[in-house]
Amino acid sequence: MKKKIVISLFIISLIVMVVQTGYGQFRSLLPQNRLKNSAIWDLSYSNGFLINNESASGGKFTDDAGYNGFRFQVGFRKNNLSDLYNQLYRLPVFGIGWESDIFHDKAIGNIHSLYFYYSIPVIFEQSSRFSFSYTGSLGISYNQNQNDWYDNPLALMIGAYGNSILHTGVNIDYHPNPFWVIYASLGVKYLSNGSLSQPQNGLALFPITVGLKYKPTGFFTDKKDKSLPKFIKYNMFNVGLSAGSRNVLPGEANFLSSAFEVNWMRMFSYKIRAGAGAELYYVTGSKTRSPDGKSGFSTAFSYAGLAVAEWVLSSRLSVPLAFGYYIGRNEFNGEEKPYFERVGLKYYLGNRIYTGINIKAHGIRTDNFQITVGYTFRKDENRY
Repeated sequence: MKKKIVISLFIISLIVMVVQTGYGQFRSLLPQNRLKNSAIWDLSYSNGFLINNESASGGKFTDDAGYNGFRFQVGFRKNNLSDLYNQLYRLPVFGIGWESDIFHDKAIGNIHSLYFYYSIPVIFEQSSRFSFSYTGSLGISYNQNQNDWYDNPLALMIGAYGNSILHTGVNIDYHPNPFWVIYASLGVKYLSNGSLSQPQNGLALFPITVGLKYKPTGFFTDKKDKSLPKFIKYNMFNVGLSAGSRNVLPGEANFLSSAFEVNWMRMFSYKIRAGAGAELYYVTGSKTRSPDGKSGFSTAFSYAGLAVAEWVLSSRLSVPLAFGYYIGRNEFNGEEKPYFERVGLKYYLGNRIYTGINIKAHGIRTDNFQITVGYTFRKDENRY
């Protein structure tokens, strides 16, 4: 582990020293005119290891299975500071990417992923050598070597060929000139099939990445174009439905898991809203899993209190977060712990109707994926 970190840091230091001599011409090469949009091409290499997910298989593989990853991304940036959220997030980059992860342990197999990503600068990109950003991505992956009780019984981490991938990280960029960027990043990556099939312990990874970006337009900005209007706080009330499929035991049929949620939130700023709520869950087939073989409200339904928040990325897009505590739960329906977490993406089709996708988890283990639809009651006097 320590050896991998030392090698990665050495490579970063070597690259920085090689390009150091090109910095003297940096300011003179800066373009004078802003272009409407910018493209960013990104190629990188990752070296990482597994994080123990509290399962027996996680403990086994944590010490044995590192991996090497190769990633290609294409990003786009709107150079339009008249857009409130584009200015608020300092000209963010959004795009698509492809990554191939090659694991040292053949029982896990190789994983290939296609995803969307979003990267936000910490400050406005300036005519200096270094800049910082944080990024997140969400997508789908294909595992070449899924679990098979006969041919591959050791692969207990992911029980399906198709999985989701969630990745967050922080980047440090070095600019030898306006068109090229050398960067390093640290992050956490999680892969799961959302309990669509078993076994499902999930893969939690800690990647260390070095990469190279090319920006054909060489675009930079060093100041805001206008001040932001004062935000007017307001309340909102949400009513939503969600549904997903879940598998508890290998070989058994999947069952439907659905939920009805109500919550109240206060919009405190352009970026943050938070509040509280409650959720009622219903699952099919509970009679076959119930210890006494009986079916009723207490076996088919469970309910929880919620602390909710949303990180708002635009007037339509946000990242919903929730922490829930079961008031009534059924362990035989896969509700393993008395609490759960939830993260996802939420998109407003207009001012009130929304849809999205959530990932619900108990600890670090995914419970299921949820498709959501809902309606928002609010009176927003802000202008976007």
